[in-house]
Amino acid sequence: MASVEVLFGDESLEVASNNEGIAVSGVDSILADSPSVQWAMRRGFTVGQILYVLSLDLPVPEGVLERLADDARGKAQGYRTHVWVDAIPERWLEPYARLKARMATDAPAGGLEVEKAQWDAEKVASVIRSYLNFGLRFQVTVAEHIATGELAAFTELSYELTDKTIVQRDTIVDPRHRGHRLGALIKIASLEQVEHDHPSARHVWTWNAEENTHMLAINAELGFTVSRFSAEMQKRV
Repeated sequence: MASVEVLFGDESLEVASNNEGIAVSGVDSILADSPSVQWAMRRGFTVGQILYVLSLDLPVPEGVLERLADDARGKAQGYRTHVWVDAIPERWLEPYARLKARMATDAPAGGLEVEKAQWDAEKVASVIRSYLNFGLRFQVTVAEHIATGELAAFTELSYELTDKTIVQRDTIVDPRHRGHRLGALIKIASLEQVEHDHPSARHVWTWNAEENTHMLAINAELGFTVSRFSAEMQKRV
């Protein structure tokens, strides 16, 4: 498969955002009028997925994270969070790798064909080393199921201490542990930690698939808004 990504600004988007989610209209007309999209379509590419690029201003207003954390903890009894910066404890590497591999199969893919990813403990450690080699901090926040010791969810972010921008990366909850507000719980704990470690940061960037309404709703609760969007396009070669 060959893939291209076309990034758009938000000038023509109509965005509605509240604590129940994020809704965007105007995407279809932008795609229809886009010379870049039309160029790719003439060469056999089709739009497989729309991604919303979201931004959050830091610091989060006082009291917001505390209120959301209280709500999430009330529904996540039996779980606890851990935050690790620049390294994952050895005993968690394999469970983390197994859950990381699920990103290729569990995350909404729209009409894209996504190859199954191979992850193991060594690959996880190697990826973290690559972040550090580029001068980045790498933070992982996880939820542990206390009764079984299972890794139930994780979320990642990376940043440079000299930069005011943080990138929120993969977030996933194991299907066996969904329904306990773990996605919200770990994202809140992640933001609380990074605000402490990097107080000069002023923005967090992340992205969600258009059809990932659950994660879009969590990000809307936290205060993320749509900044732009991208069209993920593929063709078979």
